Amino acid sequence: MPSAPPLGLVTWQEATWEQFADAHVARWRDFARAAADTPEVIVAESFLLQRPVFTMLRRDADPAAIEALVNRFADAVAPLEPTLVYLSHPDPEASWRAVMAKRGGGELAAAVQRSEDWPFTRSRGLAGLG
Repeated sequence: MPSAPPLGLVTWQEATWEQFADAHVARWRDFARAAADTPEVIVAESFLLQRPVFTMLRRDADPAAIEALVNRFADAVAPLEPTLVYLSHPDPEASWRAVMAKRGGGELAAAVQRSEDWPFTRSRGLAGLG
């Protein structure tokens, strides 16, 4: 199997989802090797999952490919026995709306416009803020 290209060179547009995942997992394996002697490792869920998983979700990747990526991430960091920190909000919609209100109407409009171009929202007929 060819080695994964450097992460900076792999985007969803120029690679298969497997290649995209290979590059991200390679980075986490490198991290795990570098942190092997660290007594306690804390990983923020958003750093581990948010960018690659969100990229796959909004591009309407096959759920099995997303699940495989998450499992590969878990395998990559498992030797560290890390503490995974997951921050949640009791009302994510209200939180998101509050952030958008602080950023101004232009940011909200831009976020809505970007999401309308995603294959995920188009395939489901979603539009607007709803």
